[in-house]
Amino acid sequence: MGSHARRVDTERRVGATERLPVASDAGPALAIDPTTAKPHRRIGRAQVLVAVVAFATMCVAVLAISAQLLEPDDYAYRASIIALTQGHLLSLTNTEYQALLRQLGDGGGQGVAQWVHTASGTWISEKNSGYPFLALPFQAMGLLRVVPLFYGALGCLGLFFGARRWLGRWGGTGAVICSAAREQHWLSPGGPRCPRPPTPR
Repeated sequence: MGSHARRVDTERRVGATERLPVASDAGPALAIDPTTAKPHRRIGRAQVLVAVVAFATMCVAVLAISAQLLEPDDYAYRASIIALTQGHLLSLTNTEYQALLRQLGDGGGQGVAQWVHTASGTWISEKNSGYPFLALPFQAMGLLRVVPLFYGALGCLGLFFGARRWLGRWGGTGAVICSAAREQHWLSPGGPRCPRPPTPR
């Protein structure tokens, strides 16, 4: 009689244990409604194609025009690039500067612009000294005209993905078109320039 009671009590405990909810360390799984989940924004071929065609059209238009030195900045950068190809890193002695001035002034124009004569007697450009180093490999290959187009392409790539993220599917394409439409800023071998503010009168 006693053993029968113990067996019944054990069966009740086992049954109660089986009915307990199973705890999971991973926590409850959340159901995702496919209708409310945000779809992944895919890059459409049309958006890429229009952006590439716009940039390629601008490249053709720029290369079809002869190189132009439009501002004193262009002469300053050109002098820095030529000085680098001759082995002068940042500054020139007075003798080296005069030789460079004669070399670049033979074809007319300003020759060298926006270089300053320091107290130590050397000459150095007022402009950013980093750009000529980026242009040096292209100058060595005789492809100086490609410099603003190459780095402009990298910039347009960033514009495409950034504007597309912030402005929508066609935002990146529109940003590339607007950048390519500013053709004047791609004409100079000195690189794209920012527009200058108007001179106060």
